[in-house]
Amino acid sequence: MRKGIGPVVALLVALGVATAAPRVAAQPLPIAPLPASAAASGFMLQAVINAGTTSGPLVMAGDFAIVSPVSGTLRIGGLFDLLAASLEVNYASISSTDEAGGVTRDSYYGQVSLGPAVQFFLWQTADGAGRFYALGAVDFGASMQSVSSGSVTVDDETFLAALKLGFGGCYFLHRNFPLGLEVGARTDFIGADNPTIFSNFFAGLTLGFVVGS
Repeated sequence: MRKGIGPVVALLVALGVATAAPRVAAQPLPIAPLPASAAASGFMLQAVINAGTTSGPLVMAGDFAIVSPVSGTLRIGGLFDLLAASLEVNYASISSTDEAGGVTRDSYYGQVSLGPAVQFFLWQTADGAGRFYALGAVDFGASMQSVSSGSVTVDDETFLAALKLGFGGCYFLHRNFPLGLEVGARTDFIGADNPTIFSNFFAGLTLGFVVGS
């Protein structure tokens, strides 16, 4: 009879010890933090220094020439995950001097325009630091022309509309400072009633500043 009680008592003691022992809470598996984005999103300022070729009249008489102007663009807007949208302001000017029949002729041609621009990101690196995009912009403004020959000066101003299409790429050297390049074509429509069309090809260096999350 006593031999039968012994194992039962031992089992009860073992259960009591197990119940009294402190329980260790299960620890969750560690989760690696997500990598921080290498590029900020938010308010954007972008300056573009363009160089390229343009075909157009340099004098009121209708002379035709190929020149290499230098122009600038300033974009103010926002940069987001899939695109950048902005209002751009463009300025370009060309000056030339030639001589015909012993008379020196100075010509000036300038453009001022502004309009919406969109950069669609077609590809970007995992951290967003490097990006490749398609560019589209529509600008409206004024075309200015001045020709001086001897003591005679002729000035003219007229309406300007332009369509700009291209591609570009940028890399964020710092999450707030992207640096890149753009290439593309711009078509100018000069004149309101019967516009004259000129074609431009450009390549530009882009310098950006982005403030945001």
